[in-house]
Amino acid sequence: MDRQNDINGKYIIPNLWRAIELLEYMSGKPEGQTISELAEALSLPTNSVFRILRTLSAKGYITQKHKRYEINSRLFALGAQAIAEESLFEKVIPVMRELRDELKETVIFGKISGDQGVILEQMQGIYPVKVVVEVGYNFPFHCSAPAKAIIAFLPEAEQKNMIEQCTFEKFTENTIINKQDFIVEISQVKRDGFAFDMEEADYDVRCLSAPIMNVRGYPVASLWITGPVSRLTREICREYAEILKQACGELSSSIGFSRN
Repeated sequence: MDRQNDINGKYIIPNLWRAIELLEYMSGKPEGQTISELAEALSLPTNSVFRILRTLSAKGYITQKHKRYEINSRLFALGAQAIAEESLFEKVIPVMRELRDELKETVIFGKISGDQGVILEQMQGIYPVKVVVEVGYNFPFHCSAPAKAIIAFLPEAEQKNMIEQCTFEKFTENTIINKQDFIVEISQVKRDGFAFDMEEADYDVRCLSAPIMNVRGYPVASLWITGPVSRLTREICREYAEILKQACGELSSSIGFSRN
C-alpha cells in the first residue's frame, strides 16, 4: 500500500478519522466535554460529534454524565490488553525454547483470528525429520489441536457462533466433519485442559495443544507440539500434553490469570 496515498486521504475513512481524533482529544479531558465544546475544539459540525459520541457510547467506550461525555475504563482496557499480549509474546519465546529442547519436537505459538487460526512463532524440532510451518500460515479450526484448545474455553455465545459458521471441510479420514462430533470433542478438551489433532488435518502428522488464558480467563492463544506419527504415539501425545498444559498454565499465571 502506498503510504503517500494514505496521507493524502485516498484510503482514509473520514468518520473513523474524526472518531479517533475525538478520542485522542478527550483522553486529555478527564472532566468530560460537552458536544459544543468538542465541536469547537475539533472544528467539527455538532451533528457529526453527536453521531460519533452516540456510536462510541453504544459500544461502551464513552460515558455520558448529564450533558458531558467522558472516556470510560473500557477503552483503557483495550490498551492494557495490547500491552499484555506484547508481554505474552516476550514471555512465550523462552518457554517454547525449553519445550523444544526437552521434547525435541517442533513447538508452535498461535491464536485464532476471525474464523481461522494463525501461526505467530515456531521453534523447529531438533530431529532431522520434523514438522516445519511458516509464520503467518492460517489453519482451519475444526481439525487443529491449537484451535480446539482455544475454542473449548471461549465464552458460550462466541463458541457457538464459531461452530455455526464452520463448514467442517474434510482433509483426511480422521477429520471431524459434523457439528455434534465437534461439540463432543471440545467438551472433552475443556475437561482435559488440552487438545489433540490425530492426523485430522494432514496424514502422518499429530499435534497436541493447550490454551493460554489472560487475566479475564479468556483463551488468547495456544502453544502446541507437532511431529510425525512415528514418534508421537498416542501414549507419548498424552504424556507431552500434560507437560504442555503445565507450561501454558504457568504462562497464563504470568499474565494475570487465576483459577480462583
